[in-house]
Amino acid sequence: MKRNRILYFVLLFLTLFFIYFYGGKVPYTMFYLLLVLPVVSIGYAAIVFFRFKVHQELDKKYATKGDTVNFIVTASNDDFFLYPYIKLNFSGQNNIFQNQLETMSFSLKPFESKIFSTGLLLKYRGCYSIGIDSFEVEDFLGLINLKHKFRKLKQITVLPRIVRINKLGISTNLMSESSAKLNGTFKDITSMTDARKYVYGDPFKSIHWKLTAKMDSLMVKNMESTLMADAIFFLDVKKCSESQDENIIIEDKLIEVLVSCLNYCLSNWIHVNLVYFNNELVELEGRNPNDFKKIYNAISLLNFNNQVEMKDVLKLYLGRGIKRSSIFVFTSNLDYELFDEISKAVKSNFEVTIVYISPEKATGVPDKAAEDILSFLPELGINAYRININDNVFEFAER
Repeated sequence: MKRNRILYFVLLFLTLFFIYFYGGKVPYTMFYLLLVLPVVSIGYAAIVFFRFKVHQELDKKYATKGDTVNFIVTASNDDFFLYPYIKLNFSGQNNIFQNQLETMSFSLKPFESKIFSTGLLLKYRGCYSIGIDSFEVEDFLGLINLKHKFRKLKQITVLPRIVRINKLGISTNLMSESSAKLNGTFKDITSMTDARKYVYGDPFKSIHWKLTAKMDSLMVKNMESTLMADAIFFLDVKKCSESQDENIIIEDKLIEVLVSCLNYCLSNWIHVNLVYFNNELVELEGRNPNDFKKIYNAISLLNFNNQVEMKDVLKLYLGRGIKRSSIFVFTSNLDYELFDEISKAVKSNFEVTIVYISPEKATGVPDKAAEDILSFLPELGINAYRININDNVFEFAER
């Protein structure tokens, strides 16, 4: 465009030069043409700018990671003249949807409509704004560019993917009890703590018949078992990187691994407590497969904007004097302060497993301290899993 302007003024100067030295009809005609053409060109572009119509839509508003959604753009010319040099710019083409959304340049014949359909692969969970960021109309002389910024983008919510895993390193006592529950041979040897309404999947042996008759609704006894060794999942929701795009990738893998482990535990009737800090200490309890959806919905779109260190969350929660349990720490921030807190938990006879999501592939920066800690954790009896952002969750569980 800059070159076109320079060329225009060069031609205008040359016509003035010919008029000054030679005069005549031809130089004057060329001079007046050069004066009028920009006015006509810019006026034409302005008409196209105000008359051009474009519509955008997504074929779904909610999807799961790994799904493909169709993004459809319809551009229309309702007039009897040509719409030249139209360009569409898209939001997201330079970040998380890189190489999937590209700038479109085209022209429209009189009364023509064009439909562009693009399949977008949803690689990461989260809420995204997708759509046309702006459209540009250039005059046919290439002197100016009229740009219209779109205020409204299309919204899509991408939920975490659930990977079915076949095993997880949890206490054998815990696994044997869950198997007993599934086989219907488990007997609770402690007292009832409270009662609640019956939900699908509850064993009939736990129905409180007297309370059911009184309430006219099936009521179930909540029992506290001395055989139960809870699995406690700690989720670190502190940001790992300064880059928003890098954080999206790291957090996606962290949540995917977590929900897959939760799904495994609850499908096998393993009692799980999920603990994280989000302005306050949050504890979500899952007892059976029916509880998975509740927890999944709570953490699917969880924001990682917490500034509280994982070590402080562990210290706060374990300081309550809870009973011996299998502890899983899901984090992408592994340092020596967190290691010290984990060591204290091991000394208190907790079975500890670290699930470390390495940010190296996303940030391009290796974390030597985290790698050193991971290397000697097994010597201390601490299970450790190192997962890269492009690793398969199913393979991690099979290690």
